[in-house]
Amino acid sequence: MASQDPLILLRRALTSNQPISLLSSSGTEVFDLKSAESISLGSVTLPKNTPTRFLVDANADPTNPAAPTFDLQALLFGYNEREANPGLYMRKTTEAGVGAIPITERRVVLDYLSGNGPEEGPEGRVRPLPASAKREAEDEAAGARAGAASGAAGGAPPMKKQRYVPDKDDQEKVKKMAVIVEGAPYGFVVGPGEKKYEKTGAVYHNRETVLRGERINNFESVLSLVAPRLKQMRDDQQRKQPSAQSATPAAPAARPQKKKQLNPIIMISPSSTALITMHNVKQFLEEARFIPSEEARRLASGGNVSGYIAEDVVQVNHARASASSSSSAAAANTAATRHARYFVVDSVEALSKFGGAGKLDEAWDRVVCVMTTGQEWQFKPYKWKEPKELFHHVKGMYPQWTTDPVNAKVRSWNVSELRIDPHKRHIDKSVVADFWRSLETWIQANKPWLSF
Repeated sequence: MASQDPLILLRRALTSNQPISLLSSSGTEVFDLKSAESISLGSVTLPKNTPTRFLVDANADPTNPAAPTFDLQALLFGYNEREANPGLYMRKTTEAGVGAIPITERRVVLDYLSGNGPEEGPEGRVRPLPASAKREAEDEAAGARAGAASGAAGGAPPMKKQRYVPDKDDQEKVKKMAVIVEGAPYGFVVGPGEKKYEKTGAVYHNRETVLRGERINNFESVLSLVAPRLKQMRDDQQRKQPSAQSATPAAPAARPQKKKQLNPIIMISPSSTALITMHNVKQFLEEARFIPSEEARRLASGGNVSGYIAEDVVQVNHARASASSSSSAAAANTAATRHARYFVVDSVEALSKFGGAGKLDEAWDRVVCVMTTGQEWQFKPYKWKEPKELFHHVKGMYPQWTTDPVNAKVRSWNVSELRIDPHKRHIDKSVVADFWRSLETWIQANKPWLSF
């Protein structure tokens, strides 16, 4: 019988959210297939190794009774583990002691158990039901559909539709109301095939014409009532205006506020192994002279390295050549030199001094360059923690020796390499000049409001 077919019972239980229980040999409920002996599908309980009609081999003959099929526990376990990846699924089937659904067949089996396709199963994959059982399954499905329809109507049996016969008087009134009035109140426009109704002394309106007013409202009487009051108010205002102007002293001209200069900020790595540190950054960027960090620290401390602590903010002046604004200088094509002031910090704590209380974002807006050693821990306290996002907002510089190999990870961060020779100090000037040239070009393109 179709109502006792294990495959149909399992599919109906899964698609209709019926309770499915695993029972031991004593009839108590258990929660894993390995210790279960039978499976309860609603009101029917079957042994867990009950064979179904779903063929294991896609190329097998469905009419061959000897062709192997999945048992009930293999299909239920495969459906419960449908989200597991293939490797995890195979390992779980071994632990549960159930047959595994081949990886290439999981999609076909799961589609059927989820309710896709006909209930008798995909053609060529499910052994057909006997003719009597097939008719019984069709009758059950039709009865279920009829029951659902009657349940939606409150349990009442379906009623046969009756043809609606309109009343003739109602039809006449509807036709009259459908007449569209155009232009003058007595002009009518009717559609093709419609009858034009005329009645002496009467006009038929629709929902549009009833909203059109035929009387023009005139508010001149109201205006004439308030005109004397308005004139008195204007006269009183004119009498008070001269005295108010004489009593009020002239306000001094507002002094133009001087624009606050915002100097750019350069952040360097706090790492002690970095080539550019707070000890030698001033000599390098301002004097174009590279001094190893330990040597610069020893010189600054006067030999007492152990008790020396570098400043957390270093000012760097950069001399820039700009065209003179005077006419004589322009005629002579001379250039005037002015200094741009930068601040160098190596921590967010030092950067916060430029933003004030609760205004660290303003300080970050002034950061134009970040020097990195290629270590991502440097960016954890920054506003932008991801390297690619950080170097989208600031100019990235990667100081390294000319003898060091190329760092592929740093190159993917959109940074410029700052190559320093370990021995040739005469090329420091060209390296520093290239640094300032690329940085100022970036500032002009991305943060032109910062002063130079």
